[in-house]
Amino acid sequence: MGNVVHLVNELLNRTTVKQALASEYTPQWHEAMDVEYESLMRNKTWELVPRPKSTKKKRVNILSSVWVLVVKRNKKGEADRSKARLAIRGFLQKFGINYLETYSPVVRIESVRLVMIIALIHGLNRRHVDFVTAFWNGEFVDVDIYM
Repeated sequence: MGNVVHLVNELLNRTTVKQALASEYTPQWHEAMDVEYESLMRNKTWELVPRPKSTKKKRVNILSSVWVLVVKRNKKGEADRSKARLAIRGFLQKFGINYLETYSPVVRIESVRLVMIIALIHGLNRRHVDFVTAFWNGEFVDVDIYM
């Protein structure tokens, strides 16, 4: 149930870039977007290259991106901080051009429960962690993605 509440809360607290930059909180949104951009650059998430041309042998699909802006709230439901995430619009990808297979390394809920039970049995401390920026560091093989 907690996950559903979290998702509903996040959906209700989203805002568009236009709304954010027209609000009284413009400096906070600029800071959140700067933090995200700096993190992407620091982690070498991409490299700038000249815009590629499509040819008969190789089609190039350039994907657009979108800023996802969310107001994070504390336990009392008060606005705590502004979070910005630059997301590529992956649903525009084309099989065989942008990707050859799909895979998401996500932990199974049974594994999480097992770790929690082991921690409880052994009297270990448990902590909730929220990573400011988390990246998948896998390599794309034989596929270039352009944004």
